[in-house]
Amino acid sequence: VSPVIPAGEERTLCLSFWYAPFGAGDSALMQIIRSDNSTDPEKIWTLEVKNMDTTRPMWLPAQVTVDASPSFNIILEGQATNGGFAVDDISFTPGQCPTRPEKAEQKSQEINNS
Repeated sequence: VSPVIPAGEERTLCLSFWYAPFGAGDSALMQIIRSDNSTDPEKIWTLEVKNMDTTRPMWLPAQVTVDASPSFNIILEGQATNGGFAVDDISFTPGQCPTRPEKAEQKSQEINNS
């Protein structure tokens, strides 16, 4: 769970990070959840990896646009039958960005433009 990211002038932020799936499980799921005190936690990005063969895991880039208002936390969750995900170099930059990797599913967010 991240520290609280305070609301600022930017209405959206690009959350970028690197991930590496590891293990030899049948499937793994990684999710990013946005949470603030005013609403229920919201899944904003999901990546499912099936038939992992990651004896030599590779670091891969990922990113997703996050509604930056009001203040929020980011929660990273992973599930795997035998293995998991490593995550590194997490950063935020102002504005929107395309969802990466392309096979990740971005959940719809209501961007607060007020």
